[in-house]
Amino acid sequence: MRGPNAKEWQAALDYEVNQLEKLGTWVVEDLPPGQMAIPCSEVVKVKRGPNGEVQSYRVRIVAGGHRQVEGVNYTETFSAAAKMPTVLAVLANAAHQDWEIEHVDVKSAYLNAPLKETIYMKPPRGVLKPGQEGKVLRLLKGLYGLKQAGRGWYLEMTRVFLKELDFQRSAIDHSVYYKRVGEEHTIVAVATDDMALTSKRGEDAEKFKSEIRKFWEITDHGPIKWFLGFEIRRDRDARTISINQHAYIESMVEKFRLTNARPVSTPMEPGVQFSMDQCPSTLNQSSKMHGVPYSEAIGSVLWPVVVSRPDAAYAVGVLSQFIQNPGPAHWEGVKRVINYLGSTKDLWLSFGGPKEAVVEGFCDADWASQKHRHSISGFSFQYGVGAVSWSSKKQNIVSLSSTEAEYVAQTHAAKEGIWLRAFMSEIRGEKGKPLTISCDNQGAIALAKDNKFHARTKHIDLRYHFIREAVEDGKIKVKYVPTDENVSDIFTKALAKPKFTRFVEMLGLKRIEKR
Repeated sequence: MRGPNAKEWQAALDYEVNQLEKLGTWVVEDLPPGQMAIPCSEVVKVKRGPNGEVQSYRVRIVAGGHRQVEGVNYTETFSAAAKMPTVLAVLANAAHQDWEIEHVDVKSAYLNAPLKETIYMKPPRGVLKPGQEGKVLRLLKGLYGLKQAGRGWYLEMTRVFLKELDFQRSAIDHSVYYKRVGEEHTIVAVATDDMALTSKRGEDAEKFKSEIRKFWEITDHGPIKWFLGFEIRRDRDARTISINQHAYIESMVEKFRLTNARPVSTPMEPGVQFSMDQCPSTLNQSSKMHGVPYSEAIGSVLWPVVVSRPDAAYAVGVLSQFIQNPGPAHWEGVKRVINYLGSTKDLWLSFGGPKEAVVEGFCDADWASQKHRHSISGFSFQYGVGAVSWSSKKQNIVSLSSTEAEYVAQTHAAKEGIWLRAFMSEIRGEKGKPLTISCDNQGAIALAKDNKFHARTKHIDLRYHFIREAVEDGKIKVKYVPTDENVSDIFTKALAKPKFTRFVEMLGLKRIEKR
């Protein structure tokens, strides 16, 4: 409030208090004997757009949920939230079928849900009127910061979608709702208060927005351009959709002071090994790493990897293993990943495609290449021209051969593939076809089809034979692909620049000229 933007912050605070009072968030009462009033605070944030420009100043009155007592003023806290592969699959489906894609968000979402428990809160400044000194607020709505606020909003939102709007909730992902009535076909992916609205016809999208206005105050952003912190561009002629996190990556590079670092073309040098041997083992070595924001840096690079940058998944997966006790070599590795993302911040992840676009999977494993001898599994699922789901993960077991490592990788990929196949079948209202997973190991493919090598595979844990059942049921088809064409190789090892660049393009990452 003492800064140059004091007027903007005061206006934001006044708006927040007025909104809370208008929605009947609390009533002013005396604190009953034996009861405790939890604290509150103001959380401020500058909301920025795709190019880093200031869009608005936000102030939130947040309850001190850390002072709540389980069983006294809260019980259940879980609420479903959209998973990133779900969001990308919904967007890809709409782009592929040339549907309308719009963005809607609900204003002060949590405050639309009634609070079942009795909770008292100390009042924020400016709320109490003369003569109300010493009183507290009894909360009636799910104020931000309360442990049950997210769950309360989710239950209220689900009630409106199912009971009032006649939508169905996806059985595969509870954050997706869909409606198929005659020619109307609408799918909505929800991330707390942000909704990606996709609809076969424009009039159905407008109908949905007019209906939810009866229950909540919304902001209609029109055709989707910015969602969950990433920018979206659409090519309706090519039936593709592309996403980018340019603004986030720029701020991350600036935060870790790597703006002037020399650009790099890969996130990790080929052949480099990171191990526990490089962790500090003496007090003097540990003191040198004191204050290095390693865990913060890993958390920062993880978000682009989850959303739009599968090309850095392997590097982040390896480096995140040392988050408890990182050494200088690990810190240099993380800085290289940040530098790489900054050097390639103009890459857009594109997916979708023409009428014949299909969902296809790739999987791979790198056998015992790490010092811990656990193989690295990787998979990706492409929707048309690009990836919508991917993973790079250390296997839980030590595989005894490359075939066994690839077989375990197939099982991990099959679980994701069956989920994706079921989800797409459900929201599209079509019978699921077998989903193809390509692998570059003939032995692993043979194992997935039958049990003829029982003597050599009886030691493998039963859960890894899940792929065999999926193949028998006709849910998954496994086929061979040459190693040089297996894009999932990028998730299992650090590759040389030529091969890495080619696989980056195969994942759907490319530069798009500004319009």
